[in-house]
Amino acid sequence: MFSSARSMSTEIDLTSTNATRLYKGGQWSTPS
Repeated sequence: MFSSARSMSTEIDLTSTNATRLYKGGQWSTPS
């Protein structure tokens, strides 16, 4: 259970970082 929460937290952090990098030209690019 704790490992799952940690994985989700890490995934959220990575998603936020990727979203910031991929936000170009006023358009969101969603990594698959």
